Amino acid sequence: MRFSLMGVPMILPALCLAIVAAAGAQAAEVRLWAVSDGVRVNPVTGRLIEDRTDIHRDYPTGSYREKNSVWDASTSTVSLRSARNEFVAFQLVIEAAQPVAGVDVEFAGLAGPAGQRIEGRNAAVFKEWYVQVRRPSTGYERTSLGPAWYPDALMPKRRGGLSTGFPFSIPDLHNNIPGQKNHAVWIDLYVPSERAEAPPGRYTGTVEVSWKGGRDRIGVALDVWDFALPNESHLAGDIWNGSMREMPPEEELLYYQLCRQHRFVPLIYAYRPKLSVTGAQVTLDWTEFDHRLAPYLDGSAFTAQRGYWGPGSGLPLDHIMLPFDVRFKKGNPWPIDLPPGGRTPEYEAVWKETGRQIRAHLDADPRWRAVQKIAFLNGLDESYDAESNERLIYYGRLLHEGMGRGWFKYRIDGGYSWEA
Repeated sequence: MRFSLMGVPMILPALCLAIVAAAGAQAAEVRLWAVSDGVRVNPVTGRLIEDRTDIHRDYPTGSYREKNSVWDASTSTVSLRSARNEFVAFQLVIEAAQPVAGVDVEFAGLAGPAGQRIEGRNAAVFKEWYVQVRRPSTGYERTSLGPAWYPDALMPKRRGGLSTGFPFSIPDLHNNIPGQKNHAVWIDLYVPSERAEAPPGRYTGTVEVSWKGGRDRIGVALDVWDFALPNESHLAGDIWNGSMREMPPEEELLYYQLCRQHRFVPLIYAYRPKLSVTGAQVTLDWTEFDHRLAPYLDGSAFTAQRGYWGPGSGLPLDHIMLPFDVRFKKGNPWPIDLPPGGRTPEYEAVWKETGRQIRAHLDADPRWRAVQKIAFLNGLDESYDAESNERLIYYGRLLHEGMGRGWFKYRIDGGYSWEA
């Protein structure tokens, strides 16, 4: 600290500068706009990452800050449509030309035509977390959207005083994105299945955004149609996952439930019973497998007793991956590795007997039979050369002879000969 005349400390100019700087930060201009749940906004440039008509002519482009599929800046309103028993979502983009602090988002839900409300757990707010992609995905360079900071994980804003990531600043102190000018917040809405809880009509509400020095809001209008989606999902897609089976069971359950609510399946590669092989004799111990997977195979994981709510209550998984694999280019062989001398009758017998026991076990409980079984051999899913193609056909034959043609499906990727 420096001193001047009469011993008075000369801090006033610095203090004045600090007050001016703080006032400038508080007066930062903040703009709110919104996009759908099907695009991503670059947190530095404000452009949609999907704004690449050089890749696909039907990709979104234009003045999407002013108007897009869900947003109209002239009325500052997001417009959505939904059936009952459906999740819909949008992204609120908070854009600041200058750094801003203390950004917070409040959303109390929507009020319906007869006083019913979509609120509480049915109206959730998430802060988006960004991941830097530094180079295009190999093998897909022509269709890659390129390097950028991509919004990825969603961090839920907790109620009751507990919060994850709120309030925050732009640039975000934790995500550390150089040059960040905007941050997106995800709004999730679930329309209840029962008509009495969500009668048809328009539901409206507001999302309020506050920051140090300012406050603004946008409107939300949701038109609910007079029908409900079925509990069953009819889109046979999944999201490949290699980490959930390494989680503690209670954490894994929450992931499975979140996936079920949003109508997709985490494809886990691969749960396996304990195995012992002596010659051509196969013994499978299903104790741990059954303890962990039975709730997903019989549907009890998706019940109120396990804390579940939303689409597909009480229904089992749509499909599950079988435990088979080979060591070819990559892979972890199961049930056994190919002998040094190559294929033998004993080797084939082990594969077929293992398949027979797997089918017998998974067919024993009638509730488990509804779950589609998927065979996948890592390294043979993309069998574009003659050697790979021959192996694909060979192991496909062993699996069919062990488990029966039609009992399972075989997952591959790409185009093959008719025989394959």
